Amino acid sequence: MTKPATQTAHSTAIAYLRVSSQSQADSGLGLDAQRKDVEAYAKANGLHIAAVFTDAGVSGKLGLNKRPELLAAITAAAELGAETLIVGKLCRLSRDVMNSLLIEKAVNGAGMEVKSAAGEGTDQEGASAQLLKGMMRLIAAHEASIIGERTKKALAAKKARSAIDGTWAGGRPPAGFTVDSEGFLFPTDGFDLVVKAVSLRLNGMSLVKVGKELGISENKAYRWTARWMANPKALLAYADAYVAVS
Repeated sequence: MTKPATQTAHSTAIAYLRVSSQSQADSGLGLDAQRKDVEAYAKANGLHIAAVFTDAGVSGKLGLNKRPELLAAITAAAELGAETLIVGKLCRLSRDVMNSLLIEKAVNGAGMEVKSAAGEGTDQEGASAQLLKGMMRLIAAHEASIIGERTKKALAAKKARSAIDGTWAGGRPPAGFTVDSEGFLFPTDGFDLVVKAVSLRLNGMSLVKVGKELGISENKAYRWTARWMANPKALLAYADAYVAVS
């Protein structure tokens, strides 16, 4: 917590900053941007920031009981005579709709109003403002889901790459794959058909029948499956890891 000298209760505010990852916390870039936004908002609205509380490397999906600095900010409201809690955006409070409502209720219970430096309906009253705030909560929750899916896919891709011995050594990649900018095998649109062809071969189907089943030539069926018949676990591990989250 950063705590300058306090002023009168009616002009006093508390700022709350948060970033999700430790790398963001270490770089300071996300926190610096939030700090500038809340300071600009405070200046424009005649508010003095009495203290700044920062949850660094803390997920926006976590509840208030797992947000030590946000708890501290709410607890400090009475001591500092603060009537306003400023955040850069509402998603800094929470990326979960229910948690957001509970957190805002706790903030209000401490005698403060939440103000977003980005606006988001916190500077107005009435039904339209409440609708906007509700929409922003839903957008924050949706963004959190997208981030979670990206992380899941990244971990799956990493697992899959390990199964195929890391970077591609060179030459023409096997059927169903291309090589990405980092030199790793990456599935193409034909990946599912290759997996199916290998699965059929592993179940004892001949190349001729595999070709008929998939509508390809016997020669293509051979080219699709030859490399993986010697090491089918690598391809199937890739399929389990990647296709399950795609």
